[in-house]
Amino acid sequence: MLDPADTPPRTSTMSGVEEYALHTRRLMTLTKALRSGGGQAVVDIPRIVVIGNQSAGKSSLVEGIADIKAPREAGTCTRCPMEFRLSYSPQAWSCQVYLRFEKDTSGVKLTDVKEVKFGGLIDDKDELEIQLRRAQLAILNPDTDPDNFLEMNRQQASAHPNQLGFSSNVVCLDVSGPETPDLSFIDLPGLVSNEEDSIIDLVRDLVVDHISGNALILLTITMRDDIQNQAAARLAKEVDPRGVRTLGVLTKPDTLQHGEEHGWLDILSGTSHRLHHGYFVTKQPGPAELEENIDHAEARQREKTYFATKQPWKDANGVVRSRMGIPSLTVTLSRLLRQRIEQTLPGLRSDSKESLNAVNASLWGIPDPPSSNPTRDLLQLVGRFEKIVSSCVHGAINEEALIQHCRAVYEDYRVKIKATTPEFTFVDTEDSTTLRPRDAGDIQRFIDSRITRELPFNIPFSAKVYLIHQCFEDWPNISRECATSVFDKLKKILEEKVEATFGRFASLKENVRNVLEARLEALESATLERIDWMLKLEYPPYTLNHHYFESYRTKYIEKFQDERENEDSGSDEYNQAIVMMAEVRAYFQVAYKRIIDNVPRIIDHDCLQALSEAMNDTLTSGLGVGDDAASYRLRSYFAEDPAVQAEREELMAKKAKLEDVVKKLNEFSFS
Repeated sequence: MLDPADTPPRTSTMSGVEEYALHTRRLMTLTKALRSGGGQAVVDIPRIVVIGNQSAGKSSLVEGIADIKAPREAGTCTRCPMEFRLSYSPQAWSCQVYLRFEKDTSGVKLTDVKEVKFGGLIDDKDELEIQLRRAQLAILNPDTDPDNFLEMNRQQASAHPNQLGFSSNVVCLDVSGPETPDLSFIDLPGLVSNEEDSIIDLVRDLVVDHISGNALILLTITMRDDIQNQAAARLAKEVDPRGVRTLGVLTKPDTLQHGEEHGWLDILSGTSHRLHHGYFVTKQPGPAELEENIDHAEARQREKTYFATKQPWKDANGVVRSRMGIPSLTVTLSRLLRQRIEQTLPGLRSDSKESLNAVNASLWGIPDPPSSNPTRDLLQLVGRFEKIVSSCVHGAINEEALIQHCRAVYEDYRVKIKATTPEFTFVDTEDSTTLRPRDAGDIQRFIDSRITRELPFNIPFSAKVYLIHQCFEDWPNISRECATSVFDKLKKILEEKVEATFGRFASLKENVRNVLEARLEALESATLERIDWMLKLEYPPYTLNHHYFESYRTKYIEKFQDERENEDSGSDEYNQAIVMMAEVRAYFQVAYKRIIDNVPRIIDHDCLQALSEAMNDTLTSGLGVGDDAASYRLRSYFAEDPAVQAEREELMAKKAKLEDVVKKLNEFSFS
């Protein structure tokens, strides 16, 4: 919630200037509240970001704007972002330091952003410098309790080693006082060039991350070096090519050599290196002045005197003169930040609500966390899975895939078995050595070759058996192919159902897969054995379906006799062959009709139905429900997939931030 104490109430006696200042203060309070709660991780909060090369005078510039004293000794450069939240107060100057932890030591964003007080309220500006050193040490040593740094003196702070070279976590300063402007900005570490490549890249990435998006870039440029040689200027142009979000500040004007002033005046006048918001020039106290320990007011007076008395500044045109000094810069920054916040607020409201809706939708798609009763949960899941498998096996509505596949496979099986029908012909090949006699001559010669002690007109039974068995040679392979196709489809569907039912629990899913795999292997083996057993029943030929056999025998005798009469005027040379062919063909019809029903029925009964009917027992037994180690085992089954848990936690943290942002934006009004 926005703290009412942060902004005074509006009164009917306020002047326009006072109302403007109050509204600016409320806007700054809003952005402070959003950032302190981690809102910058979910919405692009307007901000001013100060960047520059190392030794570009950035720290002195920040001191001048914020009315503070920053660490200045060698080795005390800024190594983490510092967020300055300035506000006017009629009370005496004071500062409260905070630490905001946004990322872990590996640079990964924290789900829970924390902003904690670091020490007590400071009312002596001279005490702030050492407190900032301590705060930066606390940020750079995240594995150490921050309180351990609070009592360090300067010598101890300077000698303390750092766990990290730089950090993305933030030192925050709430500064207020009668001379403090209503303004907030982020001061980033200076761009370095004399460090290891990894450090250079880390700082560069940190800067790019902060100045991208809804940021007003305050670009610090030292006049000791050509602007084109300064990495910060190049980086700002890279991120903001048209310069619409960049404001330049020229520092160290007292270092200009004779003849160098013209180029810088062109920049200040807007005729060279143009930026949408232009450039300012400031003059901060030099080393000798710092030794005098002058205060903020004296520093601003000396800056004013410098520009009024020194060339080329004292004779500069009105445009340039309006852009000299910290006071002019501060007023402009406050105005620009206010405008940017006002322009952005409607979009922030809509974007944050849309993002919150999207996060809620994502959370709906993630299962709830595991309960504390794994036995109950497992039995519920097993029961649900049992019903799903039963629906698949029985072809229930919306679960037709398995049975429809079986129907297609069984029809294909029927066609393939039918294709093994013995085809007899009356075209005589005169080839008595053929292993598969098919023409009448072959059949007659085959009969003759099998006659031993039979009386005339008797066909050896062994000859009939031989021809019948030839018809069945391909049936085992065709039957196995049929069964295997059903097995494969069943496995695929079970895999899908296992994933849908148990998928969120990686350990449980894997164990269910293993149990089902073992069960399916056993069922497949038993089913194939049963099919093989049933096929062996065709050896030797047997049927009590005499009527069906006799009917087809008569039919085929008549058929073959008719064909023979057409060929050879009714000669009885092949009468025995005709009878033989008709009986083989008739028995094939009997066996064919049996097999095309029985193989699918075996697959259905011994595999599909058997799997479905025993599913509950299979899983509860296979998963160890009820045994001595059940309690531990069941808890391990419901150990949630770390990826799912991490995704939920990330979304919940994002949701909390967005809800906080939406709430604070709704609480804010322009009235």
